[in-house]
Amino acid sequence: MKFLCLPGGYCNAKALKIQLGPFCDALASNGSASFHFTQGTTEVHVPPQFAGFFGPPPNYTFMKVDGPLVRRNMGDFPKRDTPEEAMKAAAQAAGNPTFSSIAQVMDRLVGILDGEADIDGVIGFSEGAQIAASLILEEQRREREHGRIPRLKCAIFFSGWPPVHPVTGRLLTADDYNEEPITIPSCHVVGASDPFIDGSMALYNMCDPDSADLFDHGAGHLIPRNKKVTEEIALVNPAKDAGLEFRFCHPYALSPSSGCSYSASFRRHLDQRTSHTNPTPTAPNATVASTAPITDKTVNVLALHPNGRALSSHLSLGPRGQIFAEPNGANIGTHD
Repeated sequence: MKFLCLPGGYCNAKALKIQLGPFCDALASNGSASFHFTQGTTEVHVPPQFAGFFGPPPNYTFMKVDGPLVRRNMGDFPKRDTPEEAMKAAAQAAGNPTFSSIAQVMDRLVGILDGEADIDGVIGFSEGAQIAASLILEEQRREREHGRIPRLKCAIFFSGWPPVHPVTGRLLTADDYNEEPITIPSCHVVGASDPFIDGSMALYNMCDPDSADLFDHGAGHLIPRNKKVTEEIALVNPAKDAGLEFRFCHPYALSPSSGCSYSASFRRHLDQRTSHTNPTPTAPNATVASTAPITDKTVNVLALHPNGRALSSHLSLGPRGQIFAEPNGANIGTHD
């Protein structure tokens, strides 16, 4: 199988090859994977103090913002009760930008898919993950409206970001999106210490929970390069028929379809966040799957709704396995 690989904003294809190197080596170790790297076409200039993070020039983004760019410190990313609310607050702080250039980006990438007949998967990092998700939705739209058969059958998102509507150019979040979600198998590789974790979870919420997996490497906004971790992420089942099955064998790999509605994978995620009331205190009892002994009475978790939707919450462990949402103390489930 062959993956279309899309870099993050202010990076280029050469930098992504280096960033993805260990992961690509792990995927290609059995000789079944190959990669097509591309990049954005809008050249940008990176301040010298950030050159070490984004890589040497030329640097590119995929999209251009309509109108003047509102600059803000992304280190002050808003904290809200849900990923969707956080994304909307961030967009509002940035002037609610639109990206009409997304149409040209989609045309170019669809052209790559049509010209490279063996591409059947996509890998994206940061903005590249956002573009990958937008491309999947665009393929679904073209199938509905024009009968074009989608080419992409799986996706791997590193430190993702929710998609942009391929027609309107507006940021999409699951709470106000009424069309078909991303239905192809997807793996969302996230970091519990990523200050933009809500972007990753907002993207996860745009996907069908029955075919979307989460993998937490525990670090920040990056592509993990540790050999052991990359090999574990790369443990995917072979392609079967027209689709691919993604199931990642790692202690922190989460599969909503496995029956667990809550997971304790994100042990450190909310250490950097304020406590929130769980928006669904009446959620049915669920099991917390933890890979390490719980040594105190507070545990940070990534809460997954029974329907697969992701929520951030700060939970306390009570007697007899009860779980309580802070600060209102509502009993929302059980733990082992």
